[in-house]
Order: sequence, then structure tokens, then C-alpha cells
Amino acid sequence: MAASSYTVKAFRQENGLLSIKLHYDVYKVVSPNGVESIIDLRKHGADADLIIDEGTKLYHIRHEQIINAYVHVETGEHVSTIDYLTRKHKLEEALFDAGDDEDGFNAVKNRHAYELFVASWKPEYTVETKELPVIITIEGNAPVSHPYIIPIRKLTGDLTNTLYTYLPSEHAVKLMRELLLDRGYVETSVEPSSIITGERSSFYLKNTLEFSKITTVFGGKIENNYITIVMKGLDKYKTSVRRSGTFDELVSLYNETEATIRAAVKIYEHRFTSVAALGLTVGTLVNDLDVLNNMINAISPMKSSLNALSNAKKQLKLVIDKLKETLLTVE
Repeated sequence: MAASSYTVKAFRQENGLLSIKLHYDVYKVVSPNGVESIIDLRKHGADADLIIDEGTKLYHIRHEQIINAYVHVETGEHVSTIDYLTRKHKLEEALFDAGDDEDGFNAVKNRHAYELFVASWKPEYTVETKELPVIITIEGNAPVSHPYIIPIRKLTGDLTNTLYTYLPSEHAVKLMRELLLDRGYVETSVEPSSIITGERSSFYLKNTLEFSKITTVFGGKIENNYITIVMKGLDKYKTSVRRSGTFDELVSLYNETEATIRAAVKIYEHRFTSVAALGLTVGTLVNDLDVLNNMINAISPMKSSLNALSNAKKQLKLVIDKLKETLLTVE
């Protein structure tokens, strides 16, 4: 890389951040509020994609060796660079002005003098550090690579720091809205009421699923309740807790949210579906529930009943899982 300023392209991310690509080297970073830090990208061995605050200043740090003087290898005498080059130049001229003596003695003598001089003097270096400004040109907005997983890494520390952030509750609310609208529900700006929506099923969402409500109109009846009550397993989306980690870690959480919300809505969608419509028989369900009932009856508040309690829980889970599996396969 040439010892001069160079330009990098930047793209705007969310929350006032810029994404840039820097050559693997050493940089000084000056944040918008004036805080300075040094970051070393050389250990990565490749250009790095980084996130910085807009307004950050970057300086490429270069360490250049400069010959300060020449020192004699035996006597330790120092001469300036100009003196050394002047003397060397005179010896070089003598190589070509040796004369036409018969035995070539002058040429040999001058060659020996030149080689001895070069071997006897070695350069002495000093290191000069230069801070070359990196010119950042903003090319526009960065393409959205993921709608919910946002890069947050700053160019002010260890590159193994947290890279991304993800807000499951925000994802859950937006996905819930999408799925309910697809199923014909109407979104209201106040808590749903059959009067407001004209006898249509509706929903009301807040920033999280806590206190979000759903009204379902079916068979001339109306069910109006909190979403986290009628759709099980969604309590973790009642609070706004931002998660952070590597991209792969957050993709795993994202996929978990997708699966959880979609399953909850689909199971709720069949809340009022008859058993026959699902292809189940009443007899099968009665048998399963009868087995569970007998297990529960066998439980007494004694230590000896712990095994019966465990079996009852397993049977209950078996029945629930069977019903859920059937509901999730229904189109």
C-alpha cells in the first residue's frame, strides 16, 4: 500500500452506523466524541468488514524505516548519509578512471577499495510513524442483509466482541401481525371489539405480546382474550429483551421465534375445529385421556407416588403432542 492517504467506500446501516471494508493493517480510530483507540487488523490476514459510527475518523498507521546515518562496522564511527554517498560516489568514479596501466593494477586496487568501503559501512535506521488519513466516502444505504439481526460492532476494540443484536419480541409482534392478517383478521388501534370491527375477528398488538389481545368470532360467539393466554408458549415474547451474539447464534434464535409463533398461530387457528375434521376419532382421544385419568387417580401425596406422577406427565405430554402434530399438518 502506498504511503499516502487512501479512500474507502462506506454504506449507511441502521442507527447511524457505517459499514466499511479496510485493508488488514493498523489504524487509529477517533470516535465522533473524540475518543481515540488503536486497532490491529493484521492478525486476520484479510480485508475486514467493519462497522463504525458515522462521523468516525480513521488514520492508517504506517511505520517506515529511514536511514539516519552510516556506522563503521569496526570503529563505530558515524557519518551522515550525505557524507557516505559522497565518498561512495568518488570510489565509483575511480572504478572507471583507473587508467590504462599495463598490468591493470589501478583497476584492481580501485575495485578492492570500493568493495572494502561498502562492506565496512552499514546503514543505521530510525523508524518514523506516519498517520495517514483514510478518506471515507458514503455511497448510500447498505442493502439489508437481515431484517431483524442488526450489526452493532464498533471499530474500537477487539474484533471478537459481539457482532450483532436481535430483538425477539419485535420479530414476534411483526410475524404475529402478518399471520393474523393473512387469516382475515382485522388490526385495530384499540383493544378489539366485535362492535368496532363489525362482527369480524380482530387483534390489537402492542410493542410486545404482553397485553396484546385477539378477538375471534365463531359460530355466533365471540372469544376475546390476551394472545399469550390463548396461544401457549409465547410468554418469553412479553418483554423486550435485546439479545446479542454472533450472526449464527442469532439466526438460531430467529429461527426459533419463527417456528414458535407460526406453530402457536396454526394451533390457535384450529381451536374451534372439530375432531372429525382433523381426521381423529373420538374413541382414540377417549382412550388416551382415560389412560391419563387412571394415572392421575393413582397419584397420592406420598413419595411412593412419584413414579405415578412421572408417568402421568409423560402421558399428558403424549396426548398434547399428538394433537399438536395433527393440527400442524392440517392445511
